[in-house]
Amino acid sequence: MCYSYLFHKSAHLRPNFDKRNPKLLHNLTTDIQEVLPDIHDDQSVSEICSFLDKTNCERWKDCCSAAVSCCERQLNAFPTTDLKCPMTWDGFGCVDSTDPGTNSIIECPDFIEYGFSSDKLHNGDAIKIKDTSYNGHVKKIKDTLHNGYVKKIKDTLHNGHVKKIKDTLHNGYVKKIKDTLHNGHVKKMKDTLHKGHVKKIKDTLHNDHASKIKDTLHNGYVKKIKDTLHNDHASKIKDTLHNGYVKKIKDTLHNDHASKIKDTLHNDYASKIKDTLHNDYASKIKDTLHNDHASKIKDTLDNDYASKIKDTLHNDHASKIKDTLHNDYASKIKDTLHIDHSSKIKDTLHNDYASKITDTLHNDHASEIKDTLHNDYAS
Repeated sequence: MCYSYLFHKSAHLRPNFDKRNPKLLHNLTTDIQEVLPDIHDDQSVSEICSFLDKTNCERWKDCCSAAVSCCERQLNAFPTTDLKCPMTWDGFGCVDSTDPGTNSIIECPDFIEYGFSSDKLHNGDAIKIKDTSYNGHVKKIKDTLHNGYVKKIKDTLHNGHVKKIKDTLHNGYVKKIKDTLHNGHVKKMKDTLHKGHVKKIKDTLHNDHASKIKDTLHNGYVKKIKDTLHNDHASKIKDTLHNGYVKKIKDTLHNDHASKIKDTLHNDYASKIKDTLHNDYASKIKDTLHNDHASKIKDTLDNDYASKIKDTLHNDHASKIKDTLHNDYASKIKDTLHIDHSSKIKDTLHNDYASKITDTLHNDHASEIKDTLHNDYAS
């Protein structure tokens, strides 16, 4: 709207008349090329201003800024239920809502070129009047005033308008800066306080958590050390008592066993000595008795035999009979005595030898069994 109204005679661009997506189209080319009329986009500004000189480019940008400010102010205005003619931006100025049947007068903004023939007064100043009668038509009134009066109005309006614009711009700019600084400062303060508060909470929680973990680890570690020391101490005491008790048992068993072995060995040794002495003494007695008995038998037989032979020979038998009888009888007696004596000696010796062998084997076997049992028990 600003571009079309300001440069409608020499415009190289024309609007596409799309309220939802307003764009400017190239007016001098056959190809449809669109430009977005956005004063905040450097590429769009550069492309649009390429058809304008520096002054007109600034006028166009000022018009767009004024239109944006008007739109924002009217959108933020407090709604009313009174019957009024609606507020509007007509391409040149911002007209507020007005009561029916009245005129709304606005000052021409600086971006309006005073040289426009349709808006130029006699002295070069211009005023725009909105007719708010029931027919709703807006008409432009041109009036020629006295040069001095017009000049006075011009100077007054110009100075007042410039001052008002300056004040408005200054106040708006200051307000924006203040708001920006305030918002930024408040945000920074909020962020700083939030971060500080979060840091304090985090540090507090961290310290509490660390303290709890530390206490838990400390208590657990102390408990482990205590348990370990207790177990080690208990184990040592247990081992000491066990070793002492085992030593006592071993010593007691050893002493008892040694005493028993000693007694057993003593008894066995005494028994062996006794048996040996007994056997030797018995053997000697037996041999002595045997020899005495044999000698007595021999003497008795010899005496009897000699007496019988003497008596027989005394009868003057023949020497041949004597010799024959003597030889036969002597041979028979000798054989009989020899057989009987040999049998008796054999039986006696056999019994004695068998008894000795039995005793020896018995003693040897008993000794082996005793040694085996002793070694097993000692082990």
